[in-house]
Amino acid sequence: MAGDGRPVAERSRPGGGGSGHSTRAFRLAAASAQLRAGTSVIISPIEQAELDAALAAARQTVGESKILAASNEGRAMTLDEAVSYAIEDDSA
Repeated sequence: MAGDGRPVAERSRPGGGGSGHSTRAFRLAAASAQLRAGTSVIISPIEQAELDAALAAARQTVGESKILAASNEGRAMTLDEAVSYAIEDDSA
């Protein structure tokens, strides 16, 4: 969990950086959901609504095939891989 109580993968800003940021958001959201599935960790309805809205905005910048691929990649990540990916510098 991150400092504000949300899983690190859900703190990524999916919107404004173009399709690369959008696929990153889907990858991280899927990793977070997959990792949460085997635990008792849940996110609040408000946080889920915020995540859904952010992903809806991100969906506008990429095609369904990229979303599916990124989501599949995210679901396959281990916890260590997801955290490393979430904190790596994506500004390059």
